[in-house]
Amino acid sequence: QVTVYLNSFRAQLLPGISTILKHKQEVHKLLVPKLPGLMSSPPTFDSSSAGTPSARCADVMRRIADGDLPWGSEHSDHMLVARWTKGNGWDAMQIDNFHPLQLSPATSVLHYGMSVFEGLKAYVDANKQDVVRLFRPWFHAQRLNTSAERLALPTFDEQELVDGIAKLVRMERACGWVPAGRGAALYIRPLLFASEDGIGVRRSNEAMLVVTCHPVGSYFSSGMAKPIRLYADCKHVRAFHGGIGFAKTAANYAASMQPAEMASQQGFDQILWTD
Repeated sequence: QVTVYLNSFRAQLLPGISTILKHKQEVHKLLVPKLPGLMSSPPTFDSSSAGTPSARCADVMRRIADGDLPWGSEHSDHMLVARWTKGNGWDAMQIDNFHPLQLSPATSVLHYGMSVFEGLKAYVDANKQDVVRLFRPWFHAQRLNTSAERLALPTFDEQELVDGIAKLVRMERACGWVPAGRGAALYIRPLLFASEDGIGVRRSNEAMLVVTCHPVGSYFSSGMAKPIRLYADCKHVRAFHGGIGFAKTAANYAASMQPAEMASQQGFDQILWTD
């Protein structure tokens, strides 16, 4: 029997994975409810002013087209950054050149894992090649806030984040970083983490929000040519009542790495969690 959770909401589905596939529309309605103010049309971007891509960008686009770019291994030229402090709240979001972050070894996120993130895509419209679309960015902003609350991180204005991401995508589109073609997209990674320099076990007095962009092809190495193989894991647990399974935290993914590696060694593409 499979149980699907959305925060504290719980619904029992009929036994068997085949039932989920047969009732995929019902599952979709369960996982993506209509929420006021979050269902308007996604932002579109006029990319007619796109410039000439850099040599690195052109090489990345070629590797995506050839199917030999490891997923998530490259990044675009810019990033969105905002900082928060307990005394002053959020600074204005700024678009900067992509650069490494300087962190103290005592930064709280490195010790206590107070880090949440999201993943959404910008893709070229199949019918309008000069238009780039974001897929439901408001839902991702809302879930990032939900995850932040669970880890005692500061929440933010969701519309401001969506607007900031839209500006970032416009800039990267002008630089040639949004790939076209089936299965290709500009993957967008918002990351929010505790950035205070100190190892006190408490809510962090400082935080940082960073959004980076990554041109990608298909997530699986087999591409879209064949179905993926799933391993039904009945031993390891990724989520449990009262825990953080509903939040998109770094810790949830860290706990999945060893089981995922074991499944890969047995020829599987991904794990189907049964907890």
